[in-house]
Amino acid sequence: MAVNYTNSSFGRWRSRSLAEDNNFLNYCPENREVTEISKNIYFENDYDITDLSHAENFLYLLNPEKFKHKTEYIDILSQTKYDVLIIDMYFKGVKLTVEDIEKLKEKPQGGKRLIIGYFSVGEAEDYRAYWENKWNKELPDWISHENKNWEGNYIVKYWSKEWQEIIGEMLKKYLDAGFDGVFLDTIDTYESFEEE
Repeated sequence: MAVNYTNSSFGRWRSRSLAEDNNFLNYCPENREVTEISKNIYFENDYDITDLSHAENFLYLLNPEKFKHKTEYIDILSQTKYDVLIIDMYFKGVKLTVEDIEKLKEKPQGGKRLIIGYFSVGEAEDYRAYWENKWNKELPDWISHENKNWEGNYIVKYWSKEWQEIIGEMLKKYLDAGFDGVFLDTIDTYESFEEE
């Protein structure tokens, strides 16, 4: 899977061409906040998708801020025709239910799809349920520093026992909620430590 941010037609075409040449699925959100649902679905189908290798397309939607209510969010997502949805486990701080996830697994044109949860494994985010208020005053030793490009996101020492315990707890929550898997982002955090 490849996600490339571009708001130009040429950029989307180039990204799709490169992905196809390398046997990747491609998604091009128009902004880095990933708040929009792209209407351009390539290779739409009514197949049951039971494995990522069966997917022909995917939606990557990390920030549901443009939706007013969770019900609206779930209803609109359920009407998309994508084979795979990569989404957050929470809607504005409210955890998605097993029923929400089950509703999303049915494609409107027929067939099942995969629902993958988004989790930043290389950064701790101060708006997540695991974030402790005391960290706002003093960061624990295993949190290195704030990501200068993303306010509220903190580079973690991913090898630390404390962070690995949080990862384990979060992965269990995703699977218990009915997600088919978890998309681990920011796996390039090691580059921050190489630069230091």
